[in-house]
Amino acid sequence: MKNYPGILDKSTFTCGEEITFLFKNMKGFALKDSLAFPDMNIFVNNKKGDTLMSQKNLFKDTSKGYTLKDLNLRSMLAFATPMMTNNSYIMHINISDKNSDAYYNVKKDFSLVESTFL
Repeated sequence: MKNYPGILDKSTFTCGEEITFLFKNMKGFALKDSLAFPDMNIFVNNKKGDTLMSQKNLFKDTSKGYTLKDLNLRSMLAFATPMMTNNSYIMHINISDKNSDAYYNVKKDFSLVESTFL
């Protein structure tokens, strides 16, 4: 798989904000019967390296494969507790191929601020 950093150029988020990541047209999977079998992990660390959020093997309960045409993966992240406002964090999204050692990584530094609507 080709590692592509994406188009997320925002680096400050508001407490309570949710964003959805959409990974489209992914290539590089080792196909089995013309199907790809992805997995995904999402982590958020503080600047000291402590893990504040960890969602591993998000596709572990599915044995469904995806054709390359239908391989559009989504993940959502809510900026809330245990993340605290006025702090900086690092988000990691790792997509891997269950049939090979191919992987795709997204790493994004971001800050969390208080909502002006509260």
